[in-house]
Amino acid sequence: MVLKVSSAVIDLTPEQPASLGGFADGRRTSTRVHSSLEANVVVFAAGDQRVVLVAVDLLFVGRDLRLAIESAAQQAYGVGTSRVITLASHTHYAPMLDRLKPGLGELSEEELDRWRARLVAAFGQLSSPVLCDAVRRGTGQSSAAANRRKPWPWPTLTRVLGRKRGGVYMADNPDGPLDRSIRVWVWSSGGKPAAVLWAYACHPTGFPDSSAVSAEFPGAVRRALRDRYGSDLPVLYAPTCMGDVRPRTGLRTGGLRGVIDLALYGPRVRGFGAAEWDRWSRALADEVVGAISGAADEPIGEAAIASAEVSVPINGLLDGQCPTDDLICKIVRLPGLGRIVTLSCEPVTEVGPLIGAGADLVVGYEGDVFGYLPVDHMLAEGGYEAGGYFPAFGMTGKPKPGIDSFLRETGERLIEGLASADAISRQSLSNTGGRRRGGRSERPNP
Repeated sequence: MVLKVSSAVIDLTPEQPASLGGFADGRRTSTRVHSSLEANVVVFAAGDQRVVLVAVDLLFVGRDLRLAIESAAQQAYGVGTSRVITLASHTHYAPMLDRLKPGLGELSEEELDRWRARLVAAFGQLSSPVLCDAVRRGTGQSSAAANRRKPWPWPTLTRVLGRKRGGVYMADNPDGPLDRSIRVWVWSSGGKPAAVLWAYACHPTGFPDSSAVSAEFPGAVRRALRDRYGSDLPVLYAPTCMGDVRPRTGLRTGGLRGVIDLALYGPRVRGFGAAEWDRWSRALADEVVGAISGAADEPIGEAAIASAEVSVPINGLLDGQCPTDDLICKIVRLPGLGRIVTLSCEPVTEVGPLIGAGADLVVGYEGDVFGYLPVDHMLAEGGYEAGGYFPAFGMTGKPKPGIDSFLRETGERLIEGLASADAISRQSLSNTGGRRRGGRSERPNP
């Protein structure tokens, strides 16, 4: 079978001031637009099997938008939920469309209705499928990001008054785990790019104007890729395991003000100025384009699509309450790329190697995100990702230990599910003399 790709690029920049989501320090309403927000929709098809990838410039996709996209994809192609991947770039400068996290911003109902209508309509506006005969794979390294879990054993005035000494602070930690890799895939038809997917681990939180609408660095990279390959090119950003990673800016330690801040609050990061953020984002964009520039096209060959899904009750991961019921883990074999594992959470760096031993790419921020997914050693250390985020996400209680084992077991279940889907697919082909007739190459949720 051959691979065919159809796509749509939708401009969803707010047309009026909108309630923004992303920070637990009060409600924000946009006052200007720094860069446009988009939804990029790409449908990969091999025979009658399809995978739908939707990348949106939002903090989270949220339940309402996820259900609308899944329903529209099912009606258009008959695909199940394991074949519909909805990824949020996690920009903190977009309308708040997740109604389950009011602590991170007031829901923008008008924007939710607009995004939902435009995305559902997109499935009737996709480009004609093009035959993709080659893929170009690029890899690179970047030092644009830093681990943000900074251990600090010394007491600070605010923590002494709060009867706490030391702990983990949200500041650059040069010794913390970090995935520096840039990965880029360009699918092409007769030498002309048809779709791009790129991955890098960094929270889009560095833009210096908290009242602006901005696609943040994913938007800057998108512009650079289009400058290189074409203005109408669909560009998908895959946010990898970046729950404990932020833009590298350095600690706020200079001068008397820095010393006072350290004594009062402990380590804190300094923010970017406007010109500094521009230089930082352009440098990252240049690194992404550079990662693919020297790569050669490779034939895709025989295209095959398969998928599986594992649904894990949240109460198995935490002792408390959560507005979201399940952690959804998916695995998809995508022609030209390989095996992608997606998670409906904010995974920290160390999650990737634990759950993705058999995967080519591990991605977070898919669908209805419940919260952060730390690893076991973080629970004893504390910090924002280990439960400190609970109030902002409307959660109570604490994470349960045993996360590392859970991740390994879930990764194994996903690989087993994909193997089962492959076996079903091969049997279907055998029974029909090499021709597919309906059905889905995927395993029901365990």
